[in-house]
Amino acid sequence: MGLLLIEKKEWIAKYDKLRQEMSEAAQLQKRMQAAHIVAVAEFEKREGNLRRAMGFQRQSIVHSIGLIKFIFYFVIQLEKALNDMHAEIAEVKLDSEKKLSEAHNLEATIEEECLEIKEKQHSLDARLAKVSRKSSEVDRRLEDVEARKQHLRRIFLNKERTCGLGNRSCRTIRRSLPSGRALKTRERWRHMRETTPLGRKNKNLRRHGKPWRSPMN
Repeated sequence: MGLLLIEKKEWIAKYDKLRQEMSEAAQLQKRMQAAHIVAVAEFEKREGNLRRAMGFQRQSIVHSIGLIKFIFYFVIQLEKALNDMHAEIAEVKLDSEKKLSEAHNLEATIEEECLEIKEKQHSLDARLAKVSRKSSEVDRRLEDVEARKQHLRRIFLNKERTCGLGNRSCRTIRRSLPSGRALKTRERWRHMRETTPLGRKNKNLRRHGKPWRSPMN
C-alpha cells in the first residue's frame, strides 16, 4: 500500500511536470505563432515595398528607355544637321574661293587696263606736247609771213609813190599779193601735210614723183 502511494505521488509529480511542460510548450507555440504572424506580416510588408520598388524601377527603366531612344534620335538628327552644315559650309567656301579668284582676276585685268590707259595717256600727252610745239612753230612762221607781207606792202607803196603807177596797175599788184588769211590757211595746210598720216602719205607720193594738190591751190 505504501508502495502504491509512493508510486502514485511519483506519477502525480510526473503528470504535474508533464502538464507544466505542455503548458510551457503551448506558450512557446503561441509565442512562435505570434512571431510567425509578425514575420509573415513583415514579409508581406517587405514584399509590398519590394513590389512597389520594382514597379517604380520598371517605370524608371521604361522612362529611361524612352529617354535613351529620344537621346539617340536627337543625336542622329544633330549629326545629320551637322553633316548638312558641313556640306553647306564647304559649298559656301568653294563659292567664296571662286568669287575671290574672279575678283583677283578682275583686279589684275583692271590693273593692266589702268597701265595701258596710263601708257596711252603718256603717249597722248607727248603727242599733245608735240602738236603744241608745232602749233607754236606755225604761229611763229605766220608771224614771220605777216611781217614779210607788211614789209612787201611797204615796199609796194614806196614803189607806187615812186613810179606813179595808175589805180588799175595798183589793184592788179594788190591782187597778186596773198592776203593774210590765205597765207595762214596755206601755212596750216602745209603743217597738216607734214604732221598727219594723210599728209605724210602725200609727201611720200611727192617723193616718188606723183604730184599732190592742196585744196587752196
